[in-house]
Amino acid sequence: MSKNSFKDLEKLNIENRVDNQNITKNILNSNIHFFGFLGSIIDLYLPKIGGVIVSALNNSSPNIHKDRKPGKYPNK
Repeated sequence: MSKNSFKDLEKLNIENRVDNQNITKNILNSNIHFFGFLGSIIDLYLPKIGGVIVSALNNSSPNIHKDRKPGKYPNK
């Protein structure tokens, strides 16, 4: 009877197989941390974009109130 080389190849693959569980776990954890960091950055800066756009539009418009006197507390 002839020898089945595919079965031998399968045995070699099983013997040489690396435990990929830890590698996969590390990759998933790093991706989770990266997307968490990205979400935190978006959560921090996205609400402020509207204020930046409004202030940029207000600064680019001509100053209508040049001759108005400052109030009692101009820095508030």
